[in-house]
Amino acid sequence: MPPKKKGRKPAHQNTFSFKHNPKSKLTEKILASPNTGVCRRCYDKIEWRKQYRKYKPLTQPSKCNICMNRNITAAYHTICKGCSRSERGFNKMKSLTVTGSDTNENGDNQEETYSDDFVVCAICCKDRALPEDGEGSGVDQEVDDLITKMEEKLGRPLKLRESKAIERKVERTREREKQAAKEERRRLREEVEAAAKTEKNDEKEENKSSQEEEEQDVNIQEKDLMSDENDSDEEDPFLKAIGARDISSLTGEAYQKYLLSKESK
Repeated sequence: MPPKKKGRKPAHQNTFSFKHNPKSKLTEKILASPNTGVCRRCYDKIEWRKQYRKYKPLTQPSKCNICMNRNITAAYHTICKGCSRSERGFNKMKSLTVTGSDTNENGDNQEETYSDDFVVCAICCKDRALPEDGEGSGVDQEVDDLITKMEEKLGRPLKLRESKAIERKVERTREREKQAAKEERRRLREEVEAAAKTEKNDEKEENKSSQEEEEQDVNIQEKDLMSDENDSDEEDPFLKAIGARDISSLTGEAYQKYLLSKESK
């Protein structure tokens, strides 16, 4: 198929940019509306709508596509804030994405896993949402530095797709660092719990061994007492006279006579 021919260049070029009416209250309201809880692509779309007066605010709360409650107050959002942070929102993102995985620098696929701090884009539900205001300042600074270095290296300003590629790369790197830090904290917590459990088991074993030693001492003392009683019984003249070995062998009248002999002494 032959390449499509391009049209002629425009005869005239716009020398001015669109500007809002500075006295419009609706414009002021639109520009002040927050743009949070969305991915990079949807964020740029909303900013474009706000810039060229294409943004239409909601007049009443809209319905969430997951929980079916009318609790969405931001325009163009399809799911509420609660569902975007829930596991159901994450499952919806997995069902809408083609591969459901991310490719790292080595070419290996790394599948996204749900966590408590995972936020799905509330508009398209196909990607992870950008961090809230104040959380992405470090990311923006890093992106600006990388763009400046690339422009100095290439000797020209970067194209839009090249800048977006750098932004996505920095965001993926930050997400991997956060996930690695979270796994490290979890590993340290499990080690502390395992050490505490081992110490508790050691204390139980020590208590058990000490109880066994005490029981052995008590048994030895009882045996000594029994042996002393048997020795005293063997030396008793009454037992020798009747030919009995110990008290346990006495029954009936013989035992009564033995008790009377003890009382008389």
